[in-house]
Amino acid sequence: MKYSLPKNKIIDFQNDGILYFAQRLEEMLFDYSIDLYRMPLLNTHSLMQEYCGMANKVNAGEVTDFQRNIIFDELIESFKNDIVIKECWGLDNIDRVCKSFGSSSQQIKDHTISYLYSTLNNHRYYSWCVKTIKKYSSQPKQKKKLESAIRCFLPELISLGYDADYIYNKVKHCFFGKEILDMNCMDNFFNVFDFKMHKYNVYFSVSAIASQFKDILEKRLLLNFNDDGNFIRLKKDNNKIIVYFKNIKAFCPNAAAKLAYSRLDLFFSFYMFVGNKRFFSVQKKAMIIEEENNPIFVDAQKVFYKIIEELDSEKIGVTSDELIRGLLVNAQSEYDILSKSIELHNTALVIPDLKSGFLNLWASIEVLCPNRNSGSKFDAVLGNVLPILKKDYLISIILDIEKNLEDNLSKTDFDKVLSGVSEIGCNKKKIHYLLFLDKYKELRRTMIDLLVNYPVLRTRIIMFNDMKSTKDLRELIDSYTKRITWHLHRMYRTRNSIIHSGEIPTNIKYLGEHLHSYVDSTLTEFIVKLSGDSIPFKSVDDIKIDIKFAISNFENMLQKDIHFDEAVLNTLIHPEIGYTMHCESHIG
Repeated sequence: MKYSLPKNKIIDFQNDGILYFAQRLEEMLFDYSIDLYRMPLLNTHSLMQEYCGMANKVNAGEVTDFQRNIIFDELIESFKNDIVIKECWGLDNIDRVCKSFGSSSQQIKDHTISYLYSTLNNHRYYSWCVKTIKKYSSQPKQKKKLESAIRCFLPELISLGYDADYIYNKVKHCFFGKEILDMNCMDNFFNVFDFKMHKYNVYFSVSAIASQFKDILEKRLLLNFNDDGNFIRLKKDNNKIIVYFKNIKAFCPNAAAKLAYSRLDLFFSFYMFVGNKRFFSVQKKAMIIEEENNPIFVDAQKVFYKIIEELDSEKIGVTSDELIRGLLVNAQSEYDILSKSIELHNTALVIPDLKSGFLNLWASIEVLCPNRNSGSKFDAVLGNVLPILKKDYLISIILDIEKNLEDNLSKTDFDKVLSGVSEIGCNKKKIHYLLFLDKYKELRRTMIDLLVNYPVLRTRIIMFNDMKSTKDLRELIDSYTKRITWHLHRMYRTRNSIIHSGEIPTNIKYLGEHLHSYVDSTLTEFIVKLSGDSIPFKSVDDIKIDIKFAISNFENMLQKDIHFDEAVLNTLIHPEIGYTMHCESHIG
């Protein structure tokens, strides 16, 4: 992504932490950021809430204790490492609580976590997040601790009622709409979130058929049809009318629009069900007015899962043609399975309903991972998806670094950096060598100097620069593997709760975005390998065996705790025995 900068691009190093905070929030909230760098789904506080909800279900006999134990493991890991709780509550308290779990009954354990959750309520945890961020944003060399605090802060702010798009716009305004960057920008940003309810009038342009239900909608939903003088400010199609809700209470206009839309959608969902009609629609933008302020225009419709990255149309066409041709030549017998998975994936992206989209995404991944043994469907998904994501983790980071270097450096500087790598190969291979090999230490220093205004990207490069052996890399990858294992369990629980009880978690949009990324990675692995020229795989089972050997090769290399050299990096780039995912220039 192209990171934003304040209008005066000269950044004092003393404010480097503030710029890191702003650019990192921008990245977390940006639609096309890769899955690895988006906003975390949960923090310690919300994990406590999730645990308490699951404990109630276990005690009611609705689910097995296994699910509670999975959440407990994740919660304890988060609790022990939470920089905000460490700073504001103290290590002694953390240790005391953790030790108490060892000798406690299950009932006492549940009560203790419920107590901890209550202790952090009433904006207490949020206030601690702000305090910790302010402390470490003023210390330019404490980026790791600042990153941890940001990962606690953002999901907390959203869980308290502020909309992600609203926060994104405020980041742009408070940090990048100013001439200079300083602590005043931080104060102004945090002051925006005062948790005071505002009253908004929310205007929609809807199908004219709504006028047939005017009496019902006015009486039951308090929907207004009469022009209050503001209708002229909202553009509408000829077959639409304007309606509005008065005095919708919310922390921000975006949240008000979602609340108002949910009321409107409630009635017309029943209308569609009872009448089997699909003639009602809402135009894309809603208009929000607070008292005498100027109108704000925000998305009005139900949200979709985002397309992860916009690609060039011509490139899409060429790539699609190559993949289809390869599949028909190599693996025609698997075409049905892949086409079913793709259809479910594509349906998920066009349904204006996050719940249905989520179920389609999960079904897409289940189709690719049929249960051929005596284990559960989830075990089949976990056994196939986890190795692919683990194997691709480092590659994903490297590709993102390459793209961000290209987006934020001048072409001259970008070419200068890569031309310093003497090995023959594509940019992916060159970036790998550049980040890890000792002989490029000075070139890395040059690259870091060029990134003076990009602390997020600079910090990631420094992280690799500081790695001495495969042991350091293994710790990073193991941590990621643990996180996605917990995520996959959470996704399966969500799938079950939607199907069996109709429960929809409030964070389903963000959970679904992660699932979308996992589906894309898995689908890509199968399709590219089955359509490849170098090794003509014939079946999905061939791919699974290839992944099995690849991950074994990958893990063996990481377990050796050896210094990085070309042989090690080549294995990390291509752990597959047959180099099945390579481009020709990698072999140089």
